[in-house]
Amino acid sequence: METIKKCQANGIEVLYGDSVLPDTPITVRRKDGSVDIVPIESLMPKTARGTRYDKFGDIDVLTEKGFTRIKHIYRHKVKKNGYRILTRKGFVECTEDHSLVVNGKEVRPSDLKTGDEINLVPFKAESKVVVSPDLGWLFGIFIAEGTCGVYNYEKGAKYSWRLVNQDKKILQKAQKIIQNHLGLETTIIDIRKSSATYGLVPKGNNKLLVDYFRFLCYRGDEKSVPMTILNADIVAKKAFINGMLDGDGNTDKNGLTTLDQIHKSVLAGIISILEQFGIEYSLQIRNDKRNVCRIRIIRDRKDSRIKQSNMIKKIEVFAINGYVYDLETKNHHFCGGLGNILLHNTDSLFIKNTTREQIHKVIDDTKLEQGVDLEVDKDYRYVVLSNRKKNYLGVTKEGKVDVKGLTGKKSHTPPFIRNLFYELLDVLSKVQTAGDFENAKKQISEKITACATKVKEKKIPISELAFNVMISKSISEYDKTIPQHIRAAKLLEQTREIKRGDIISYVKTINKPGVKPVEMARPDEIDSAKYMEFMESTLDQITSSMDLDFDTMVGKPKQTGLDQFFWS
Repeated sequence: METIKKCQANGIEVLYGDSVLPDTPITVRRKDGSVDIVPIESLMPKTARGTRYDKFGDIDVLTEKGFTRIKHIYRHKVKKNGYRILTRKGFVECTEDHSLVVNGKEVRPSDLKTGDEINLVPFKAESKVVVSPDLGWLFGIFIAEGTCGVYNYEKGAKYSWRLVNQDKKILQKAQKIIQNHLGLETTIIDIRKSSATYGLVPKGNNKLLVDYFRFLCYRGDEKSVPMTILNADIVAKKAFINGMLDGDGNTDKNGLTTLDQIHKSVLAGIISILEQFGIEYSLQIRNDKRNVCRIRIIRDRKDSRIKQSNMIKKIEVFAINGYVYDLETKNHHFCGGLGNILLHNTDSLFIKNTTREQIHKVIDDTKLEQGVDLEVDKDYRYVVLSNRKKNYLGVTKEGKVDVKGLTGKKSHTPPFIRNLFYELLDVLSKVQTAGDFENAKKQISEKITACATKVKEKKIPISELAFNVMISKSISEYDKTIPQHIRAAKLLEQTREIKRGDIISYVKTINKPGVKPVEMARPDEIDSAKYMEFMESTLDQITSSMDLDFDTMVGKPKQTGLDQFFWS
């Protein structure tokens, strides 16, 4: 971030990198030395203006070298791809441009694969204060099964608090603790007809209970383990975990204990307590509920998974359309996500409207003042930035087209789309002036229109429509979620043997199961609408940067000022 300031001070315009999702948990240390685990978005009020904020007080964040001071938090809106990265003991969701630290080096998530090892920073909760185990248990059961909030209506605010459980004895225990420790009356209601549970609700003044639990168990709209519990004695922490298990936990007939939770800061808090207890665990993302994470307790110390805590076992790509956050620290590192995955904030910058003298001054000053070596990676004649931020298309001074993060170059993309994609790149590579760029936009529009017409009229050869995907395991191993290429392989299996490593070429069809092997498909079966969707999503990363709308490609596109596309 100091480099960003240095660039700006020298009259250089900077395009920022980015970041992690709003609910990403971070481990922080307050001014009084107490540790807290909060969603990163909680450090910046929703009403704050601008992209940078520093009015959160004296707060340190966990890094690989202990706690370090947070200088600023950054927030901006993006529309791009994100990556979910899961290891046995770690989980984080970040944008495709936010680096992870692996053995001291910054690595983008798009460059990682299953089996790679990433850096986790284990953090054990400490015991600094004595807390009643009854309250510890109450906080646990409330976070698992409770809800409370304030709802504003025209006639005024309504306060709501409720705790539910199928076991009436659980609620009776909570009722007694609330009476003894908080002096508040509650009542148990039978709601089994509507929800198969009993409910515990306040008797009389709801506001006191709502204020109490919102203050201790929430950070904004996200539930979090109370800071009191994170810093509490062992007995209170054990009671808290038992309360969570009484609500969200499950133990099967084989003694396997699991705990499901939607709030990531709660999960991060539980993990820090398990680390303090020396209890081994593993993380899973539920297939049926993608926003629910499961902690599984590992009882066998000889379990081989214990040695694989930092090995990536799953990577998923997903779409982000909203705010993301980043932290500025002294060494540009901070820990985030479950298991405290080591992250690196902005590691590269796009700068424009620069002279060689300006660039060299920034490089020299940064080396002198910060001891950091900078270098110019690439020098572009012009760049087209997509609305997915660092997904970009650039043309170097030598005319070489550089594509970053654009799906058109992926190997499984159907040949007719991939060929069109490279035709568009060829058009852009020849642009030298602003006038050339306007002509290129017209050519690109015409090429896309012509190709779309062929798709609608089913005039694209079947071989050009094929998705080519390798089978990574035997067909019989796909027993739950069945990908499209496996559905096609099952059809093909009727005529020949299919084994792991085979490339399956299939097309999308209008009839069930929605795909067919190339060998079995007819032109009249092709699902033109699906190919139009894939064509649009692939080319959008180029066309959206040029203000070309796919739906109106045959018409005259809206004109846009060219200064945002050309760098001099």
